[in-house]
Amino acid sequence: MLDLDPASFTHVPHNVALTLPSDHHQSRIIVFAFVASFLVQHLSTVLFQRRCRSLWNSLDGNNRADIAIRCVIGVWGLLSSVWASVVLTPALRNGTSIAERMYATETSGLLNAEALCSAAVGFFAWDIVTSLWLYEEYGSAFLLHAVASFAAFAIPKCMPRGFLLYYGCVFLVWEVTAPFLGARTLLIKMKKTDSVAFSIIERCGFALFIVIRFVFGLPAMIMYVSDAYAMRWLGLAKPTSVYATFTFAAVLFPLMNCMWVGKMIKALMRSKNRSKSA
Repeated sequence: MLDLDPASFTHVPHNVALTLPSDHHQSRIIVFAFVASFLVQHLSTVLFQRRCRSLWNSLDGNNRADIAIRCVIGVWGLLSSVWASVVLTPALRNGTSIAERMYATETSGLLNAEALCSAAVGFFAWDIVTSLWLYEEYGSAFLLHAVASFAAFAIPKCMPRGFLLYYGCVFLVWEVTAPFLGARTLLIKMKKTDSVAFSIIERCGFALFIVIRFVFGLPAMIMYVSDAYAMRWLGLAKPTSVYATFTFAAVLFPLMNCMWVGKMIKALMRSKNRSKSA
C-alpha cells in the first residue's frame, strides 16, 4: 500500500469530467502554432528553391515536400525542447510531488508550460495533416506517432488546468533529437553520406536519442505509471478512461522508441559498411 498523505492532494480536482476547453488565449496559441507550421514549411520551400536550385530540381514532388516538412520538425524540435527544458529545470532541481506532477500549481512554476503544451496541439495537428498527405512516403508509423502525440496534448486541454504539464514537458524534451534527424535526411538527399558532417550528425543524433529517450525519458514514463497508480489508490484518477489512455501511452512511446533505435542501428551499420568499402 502506498504511504500517501491525502492532505498533500487538496488542490487536485475531484469528480473530473472531460469538458471542451474555454480558454480563448490557449485556443489562439493552438491555431497560431498550426498556421505557423505551414508558414515555416512554405518558407523552407522558397529558401531551397532559391539557394539550392540544383538539388531542388533533381528531386521529385514528394522529396521536395519531405525537405520542407523536415525543416518544420527541426525548428519545432529545437524550440520546444529548449522551452520545455527551461520550464523543467527548476522542478527537477527543487523536486516535485505526485500532486504537482499530475496537476501543476502556481508555486511549482510548471504552469509556465501551458502555452508550450497548447502550441504542441497545433504542431501535432499539422503533423497529422502532413503525415496523411505523404502517407505513401512515410507510412503508418509516422501517422501513428502524429495521432498519438496530438492526443497526448489535446486530451489534457479537456481536463482541469495544469493536468500533466510536467509530463508534457518531459515528452517535448525528447524532440531535441529532431534537428539531427532532419539534417541527416537532408544530407542523404544531397548525396553527402560519405562526408564528415554526415558521420558526426548521425552518431551525435543516435547518442542523444539514447540519452534523452531512455536514460532520461524511460524513468519518467515509469514514474508516470507510479503516479497514476497513486492517484487511483486515492480515488482521484478521474476520468478513468483518461488515466488508462495515458498509462497505455507511457508504455507505447518507449516501445516506439525501441523501434526507432532498431532502425537507427541498421542505418549506422550501413554507414559503417560504406566507410569500410571506401
